[in-house]
Amino acid sequence: DNTYADGYGKLRFEGDVKSIPAEAFKGCITLQSIILPDNLEVIDSYAFEGCRALDGVTIGDSVTTIGSGAFSGCRALKTAELGEGVTTIGDKAFYECSQLASISIPESVNAIGEYTFYNNISLVNVTLGNNLNSIEDHAFAFCTSLSEITIPDSVKDIEAYAFADLATFKFQRALRALATSHSIDARGLHRLILASRS
Repeated sequence: DNTYADGYGKLRFEGDVKSIPAEAFKGCITLQSIILPDNLEVIDSYAFEGCRALDGVTIGDSVTTIGSGAFSGCRALKTAELGEGVTTIGDKAFYECSQLASISIPESVNAIGEYTFYNNISLVNVTLGNNLNSIEDHAFAFCTSLSEITIPDSVKDIEAYAFADLATFKFQRALRALATSHSIDARGLHRLILASRS
């Protein structure tokens, strides 16, 4: 069984829970905190969409999939810790989480989906894992507080408007990742750094 105490804002899972179904807690506007089960593997699409009071989430190493829109519109979300087992972050997973300040993408993630961190206006620190291959379109678009990001060598594709309105763009090795001329919105670009690692 799992319990959700409406009005108290706490969610606790008990027993052997492997997956949180799509839209399971969508729009639970009083939900402030969740304790995810240790053996959880999948947070399905839009599971916590629009939980406007949710202020933090820790996703354990057993989780492999964060579905599309899973935490979309969680506007009070300040912290999101992703476990080292995560391989898939779906489109719009953290769409318009306007209070999210920092995110670290684990080494296990190969791609960041479309609009994943779109319009996260408080995001100031992003660390990308060294096995990341692809950053899809609008993934970090209009993260207006994000002043600089370093792209690891592993990235082969950066899609359209992935970093629209970013001030400083730093590549570790070579400018080979841009899919289109619109991947970086030149209107917001102040510096482009091409750095070779020794």
